[in-house]
Amino acid sequence: SLSPFAYKRLFSYMKPYKGRFIFAVLLVFASNIAFALAPLLMGNATNALALILEGGNISDALNSFFRFLILMGSAYALNSIFSYIGTWLIVGVTENTIYDLRKQVDKKLSKLPLNYYDTNSYGDILSRVTNDVDTVSNSLQQSIYQVLNAFFTISIIFIIMLNISGVLTLVGLAVVPVALYVSAKIAKKSKKKFDAQQGGTGKLNGFVEEYYSGHNVVTVFGREETVIEDFEKTNDSLYESSKDGQFLAGTL
Repeated sequence: SLSPFAYKRLFSYMKPYKGRFIFAVLLVFASNIAFALAPLLMGNATNALALILEGGNISDALNSFFRFLILMGSAYALNSIFSYIGTWLIVGVTENTIYDLRKQVDKKLSKLPLNYYDTNSYGDILSRVTNDVDTVSNSLQQSIYQVLNAFFTISIIFIIMLNISGVLTLVGLAVVPVALYVSAKIAKKSKKKFDAQQGGTGKLNGFVEEYYSGHNVVTVFGREETVIEDFEKTNDSLYESSKDGQFLAGTL
């Protein structure tokens, strides 16, 4: 739900952790190579069994079959190990980045004029420091690994596909433009919903903070029913934007 410009700004906070991030990228690349090789090895194992049906040497075919099975198991094991360490490093870099971001937000808030706090609810400001930063954290953790994993997977498997069959590769690529077009349309709509969700979260927090802190005033003037109605409207609006945003994102 973050824009490319927002990601560019966030990556500038990662500069102190560039070494760990590059190492994590290399591990993700290695894990994808291992993952892409596993189906090839399974294909070779299947071919070894097919030799038996064709009347080949059973002993040689079984030895070849088990050798490819061992290699395939090793490939999946390496994929899991590299993926685990790479993910662990990316999460560490992300959390350090978010830690620095929180300090920057706190520093910014301490420099804002008093007029800012008079014209914005405390609940909304609190939402910027907590909910919004948490959203950035979750988005970074998920997006960085997913983008790297998708890029390397597509690149490596595309090369393997070309080596196996150029014609079948072209057939498979025929659906890519359509998929990209539909995905872009859905992502654009979901972003609007997620933006509304974050705005609604800040509004709801501001509502709760103001009316709970002014509970005595609300009670004295008998405004409980009005406050409840306003809360339900705000809550319903947040529910709708969150539901629609999650549904659209899930369809991808």
